[in-house]
Amino acid sequence: MSFQGRDLGRAPATQSVSFRVKLPLRNRAELEQLTTLQATPGSPLFGHFLSVAQFRARYGPTPATIARAARELNAEGFRVSEIDSQSMMAGGTVAAAEAAFGVRMHALRDRRGRVRVATLDAVRPRPQLAALGATILGLRDMPRRRAHVRLASPFNRQSTLGNYWFTDLKEAYEYPEYQVGSGKGVTIATVGVSDFSSADANAYFQHERLGTGNAFLAPQPTYLHTLMTGYTPFDPTSGDSTEADLDVQQAGGSASGATIIGIATDGSDAGFVSAYTNIDEKKPGFAAQIVSTSYGECELIYTAAYNDGQDETSILTQDYHDAFVQGNAEGITFVTSSGDNAGLDCPQAGYFTNPEQNANYLDVPGVEADADDPSVVAVGGTNLVTSHVAGSAISTYVSENSYDDTIGTDDPYGQGNNVTNELWGSGGGASQIFNQPTYQQLVSTGISKRAVPDVSMHMGGCPSGAESCAPQDSAVQMYLGGSIVAVIGTSAASPDFAGLLALRLARTGTGLGKANVFLYTVATTNNKPPAYYRQGIPGNDGVVTVKAGTLGWNQINGLGTPYGETMADEAEHPYAGIPQTATNP
Repeated sequence: MSFQGRDLGRAPATQSVSFRVKLPLRNRAELEQLTTLQATPGSPLFGHFLSVAQFRARYGPTPATIARAARELNAEGFRVSEIDSQSMMAGGTVAAAEAAFGVRMHALRDRRGRVRVATLDAVRPRPQLAALGATILGLRDMPRRRAHVRLASPFNRQSTLGNYWFTDLKEAYEYPEYQVGSGKGVTIATVGVSDFSSADANAYFQHERLGTGNAFLAPQPTYLHTLMTGYTPFDPTSGDSTEADLDVQQAGGSASGATIIGIATDGSDAGFVSAYTNIDEKKPGFAAQIVSTSYGECELIYTAAYNDGQDETSILTQDYHDAFVQGNAEGITFVTSSGDNAGLDCPQAGYFTNPEQNANYLDVPGVEADADDPSVVAVGGTNLVTSHVAGSAISTYVSENSYDDTIGTDDPYGQGNNVTNELWGSGGGASQIFNQPTYQQLVSTGISKRAVPDVSMHMGGCPSGAESCAPQDSAVQMYLGGSIVAVIGTSAASPDFAGLLALRLARTGTGLGKANVFLYTVATTNNKPPAYYRQGIPGNDGVVTVKAGTLGWNQINGLGTPYGETMADEAEHPYAGIPQTATNP
C-alpha cells in the first residue's frame, strides 16, 4: 500500500535521499511539568522561559550521544548536514538507506504528479543507532498533510452573514481598538506547503485601509517569505496557495501591527517537523513567538491498523510533540485548526489499505493531528451572525452556531476510494493517542483522553458542492490571484486566534508558551466578569448535539469563542469600531 499514489517501482540506487534522525529527550517528565508551571499565573516559574542553549543543556540529548549518532551515520555512508537540540538531518544514496535500514526505496507519484522516494517498509535503525533510542523520520511513505480550507458558496458582505473581512471579525469579537491592540512587536509564523502572494496580501489589507499614504488609516502588517526545500510555488488555482494566502491575511488582519512570516515546507511529516525545529532553534527566517498551522490529518493514520501493522504513532508522540514541548519551554505558542469534518475526521482503515478500488467507506469519529497534541492550542469553528445596516459596514455580534453541512461522497485523501458520509463542520472529539492533560482537569470535558478543540472562532460553512447546508452559514473574504473570493474552514479560525494571542503578548510582554494552561485556567471563572468566552452556542456534528445555552466545554467549540478585549488583556479600552474607521482598520 502507498499513501502517495502510484508506485513507479524501485528507486535508482544512486538517487539521493534525506531524513531526520530524532534522539530522545532527557528529563522528559520534568520538562512537561516545567512548561505547565511556566504558563501558570502565580507560579514562581511563570514567564521564565528557556533559551535554546538552556533547553539543549538540560533536556536535549548529551553532546556525547549526538556525536555517537553522527559517527554511526557517517559509518553507514551518510553525511550529517545540521545538528539541532534534539535531532539531526542526514542524507545519502538510496543504496545506503536500503543497507542501513533494511528497506526497499520506491519512487512514488502522488495525484498531483509529484514524485518522491520513500519506502513502504518499516524503517529499523541498526543496533548501534537503535541503542541510542534514535528514530528515523522522512523515509517511510506517509500521507501528505491536507489544508483545512475550501471555497464557499457565494454570500454577500452586506448581510448578517458576511462575507467577513478581518475588520468585521474584530468588531464582532470585540477586539480592542487598533490604537492599543495591534500586536506591534510580535512575530507570527504561519506554517504550510505553499508560498503566499505579497500582491494579494497588499490588496487585502489595503481594502480595509491599511497601507502607506493619505488614503490609509494605519500601516499594513510586515510579512516575510521563508521557503524550505520542496515547497510549492504560489499558484492561485492550488488549494495549498489558497491556504497560504488565507493564513497570512487572517493572521495579519487579526494582529495588523505584527510581523507575519509565511513558512512553506514540502507537506510531509519530516517537512513540518523541520519547520517547527527551525522555529524552536530560532534560525534566521523562522524566529516567531506564535505559530499557526492550518494543516492536519486523522491521527489514526499513524496507528498500526492503517500502516500494514506498523505502529507509527511515535511520529506524533515524539517527533512532533517534542518539537512543540521545546517551543513551549522557550515561550513559543503553537496554534492549529481542529479540522473540518464535524467530528468524523477519520476514514475507515480500508479506505487507505485498499487503494484505487473505487470502494465506499465511512468516516468514523476521530480528531486531527496536531490538534490532538496537548502542547498545541486546537481551534474549532462556528458560523457567525452579525448586525447589518444597509449602507454601513457595521458588524456587531448577534449570535453563532455550529451546525454541520452535508458534503456526502468525497475522496478526501485522493486514495481512489470514496467516503460516503463526509460532513463539514468544526473538528473535535477524543484523541486515541494522547492522554488527558492536567489543564483539562480544570473543566469537565466528559472525555478521559486529550479532548479537542480548546477554543473556537468563526470558520463558516456551506462548501462548494455540498449536498445540503445548514441555515445561517457564513464565510470570510480574501484576495486570491488578484480576485476577491469567499472561503471557509478552521483554517481561518486558527490564524485569527493566533493573532488575538499576539495582541495579548504585545500587551503583557510575557511569552505564552503552553497557552492552554492559561486558557483553561480563566475558563474556571467564566461565569464572573470579565468573561473570556462566549458559550451556549448551539450546534451538532456527526457525533454530538449541543443545545443552545449549554455552558462549559464541548467537543464542537471547546471552551467557546473569545471576547477579544478580555483575551488581549485590554478590557479598559474601547472596542474596535465600525470597519474601515480609525479604531478598526
